[in-house]
Amino acid sequence: MDKETKSLNIDTAINKQNAVDEENVTAKKVFGVNVYALILSACIVAFAGFVIENVFRLFCIGVIDDRHRIFPFIAEYGIAYFAIFLLFGTPKNLRIFTKKITITAKNEKTAAFLQTALYFLIVFLCIGLGEITVGLTVEKTMGIKGWNFSNIPLHITRYTSIPTDFAYTSAFTVFMHLFFDKMIDGLSEISPKVLKILAIVLTTTILFDSLIMLCHGMMYNKYPSYWRIVLQLKHLKR
Repeated sequence: MDKETKSLNIDTAINKQNAVDEENVTAKKVFGVNVYALILSACIVAFAGFVIENVFRLFCIGVIDDRHRIFPFIAEYGIAYFAIFLLFGTPKNLRIFTKKITITAKNEKTAAFLQTALYFLIVFLCIGLGEITVGLTVEKTMGIKGWNFSNIPLHITRYTSIPTDFAYTSAFTVFMHLFFDKMIDGLSEISPKVLKILAIVLTTTILFDSLIMLCHGMMYNKYPSYWRIVLQLKHLKR
């Protein structure tokens, strides 16, 4: 009886493992990347965007705030990251939509550098055009003037500037070159069911939060504000 019970337990464990393995194998992928890992990574980027903006504002004007959201995620960062990956891949695996781009040169290092430089240029243009498009669209439709880079040298409209685009593009290119694969691999280690639930719940939360912000903007011509902290930093004192 004990042997039968032990054998049954072993068979059950094997069946469960096979089910997990099968789910891993059949996980939906886009350009070789687990879809839910990609979506969850976009949520992480949205959180990183919230942190980056507040760090920038802290050192520039001594303020950290909610960025007009209930939760600490800025959807635009996650959406931009998601879209750029779908359209152009990564520096190591550069694509234009589905067409793979491979640059050849005398040696591998030169080819890799040129390919990364091309990726950098594409992302630089996407970020600049994206900021101008979003900024002007919101201004025209809601009457809200968002961020303002007019005090930064080489600004193009109030919504973008060459120095800020260069900084964003540099950080993004380095991230996609060095950390993208590691992050996706790490997230893919999460149980498929848990990964799916996390991706769906976080994405729904972030998008719903952004929808609240947009609805508030359309109704009152200004974004909501939930909290704001002003810090007296020495380098900002006159």
